[in-house]
Amino acid sequence: MDLPIELTLSKLQLLTAEERTNFEQALALHINGLIQYQFNQLVQLLYRLDVDEQQLKTRLKRYEKEDAGSIIAQLIIERQLQIIESGKTQTRGKDIPGKDRW
Repeated sequence: MDLPIELTLSKLQLLTAEERTNFEQALALHINGLIQYQFNQLVQLLYRLDVDEQQLKTRLKRYEKEDAGSIIAQLIIERQLQIIESGKTQTRGKDIPGKDRW
């Protein structure tokens, strides 16, 4: 399920509030499955999505009675929104001629 997750995350800003809530719930369920059965895949996903490890540990400890999948899903979504926002504000490549851009 990693690919659909990452595709949805890349279009996160286009989702309605209801779609985002539904996606977050589905993501939390998927993450809980990864925690139970494929923990290494979860670690790889968090690494690929550049989720801050210290922030993750802090939240899991602070909200230890809450659902870990939901906490991790929220962090993933927050991080993706940061990446999207950062991409909007960067002027990367604007001063490079089109033929020389990658």
